[in-house]
Amino acid sequence: MRRLSIIAMLFLSGCITIEMPGVVTDMVKAAKDVYKGSTSDKAEPNKPASPARHVLAHSYVGQDGQTDPEIKQLCIREAAQKLTRIAGRELNYVVLKSEVTTFNNVTFANCELGVEVRASFN
Repeated sequence: MRRLSIIAMLFLSGCITIEMPGVVTDMVKAAKDVYKGSTSDKAEPNKPASPARHVLAHSYVGQDGQTDPEIKQLCIREAAQKLTRIAGRELNYVVLKSEVTTFNNVTFANCELGVEVRASFN
């Protein structure tokens, strides 16, 4: 009986074929993309490193009657005030992002301020 089941299993295993077209080519493409991405992300050796930057993100919900530029400006102003409160003093900042969006008849602004961090060596 055991011999018959082994022969039956060998006979049945030869009848099954699985086709997966394109799997190998997709794997090769994915591997190439990963390789290209990892080699292009490396910094050039002659290029100096940029200073570290902290980013503060803030959102402002606009009131009725405010224009888009006003909403953007108020978002940036509130973010700068928040940055001053966090740091305990006024800092120079750069506006990295300032967008106005309307959703369900409510206009709001999203802004990001960047502050460069300089290392101090004593």
